[in-house]
Amino acid sequence: MATYVVNRVRKAWASAGGRQHEHIVGLVTTGGVPYANLEIVQSLARGDDWYTQVEGAPRARIRTLTYCTAPDCYFTPYITTDADKTTVNNLENLPRG
Repeated sequence: MATYVVNRVRKAWASAGGRQHEHIVGLVTTGGVPYANLEIVQSLARGDDWYTQVEGAPRARIRTLTYCTAPDCYFTPYITTDADKTTVNNLENLPRG
């Protein structure tokens, strides 16, 4: 099993239910390697670990979701971070990469 640490997120605009929002479409590791959501979900299914890394915050575990969290949006596969005591390390708050 491998461990991946990410510090940047890739997003794309989408529309669902008549509203615009951004999807997470991939992540970038601290080594600068980009991965698409499907690659990350497949890696998690194999037992690999994925975490965010933000200076001054604990690492947050990345996990799969069935769909995007926006209302009426069924974009899949999707990823998120486990909830903890801070939002700084959430995927939605990482800088773009």
